Amino acid sequence: MFGLLAALTVLLGSALVSVTSGPAEARSHELSRAETVQLTAQAEISTVRVAARACPGAIRGSGFVVEDLLFTAKHLVTHDDRVKVDRPGRPVLTSIIGATAELDIAVARADDLVALPLALASAGPPENETVFVAGFPDGNEMQTSEAVIVRYADAAAWGVAGERVMLLQVEIRKGFSGGPVLNRDGELIGMLTGQDQVTGLAVAIPADELREVVELAATTWSSERGSGAVTHSARPCGS
Repeated sequence: MFGLLAALTVLLGSALVSVTSGPAEARSHELSRAETVQLTAQAEISTVRVAARACPGAIRGSGFVVEDLLFTAKHLVTHDDRVKVDRPGRPVLTSIIGATAELDIAVARADDLVALPLALASAGPPENETVFVAGFPDGNEMQTSEAVIVRYADAAAWGVAGERVMLLQVEIRKGFSGGPVLNRDGELIGMLTGQDQVTGLAVAIPADELREVVELAATTWSSERGSGAVTHSARPCGS
């Protein structure tokens, strides 16, 4: 499991991939009723509600499954090495197997989760594309919304870890962190991490950065399946 953390650290400390420009022209028209129904159904079976220990109490957010691994926002597990994932019947406690400060991404086991894995889009959509977001605001019932990609920007300029961010015109609240951003075809194109308080724009990690983490996590962890090793160290309260 040490290999996963080391690989993530090396990868995320280097600018290996840039955001792809996507299709030549943005599909900027509003989602049709049929598209909204289809994307809502996709989100409902692919998005999960997560909770972790905070200082004090608990922090709640969202997550999704890709390649049999659960992805959520790293800031949700600062003080915990496990997340509680809601599912029909009973919650599941699953261990964090990798997280890094270079990106706000945490990876957890997804063995016992009831969630349909999402497919990663082959390219990031262009600016002005209409997309779809999902999450669990304040830990309550899932909400979905149409959104528009305003632009891609340098992550540091927006106070976010990583190389680039996707900025979205959509209103989200606490609890959406870790939720998926889907294109009109239901493919994963990003993960929500927060909302800028000045502009009101939602901030997401684009799919190209997610893809590198997915590939590393899937290949390095699969060889240690069942070992119980955990590479993420929760920060004690008060530290």
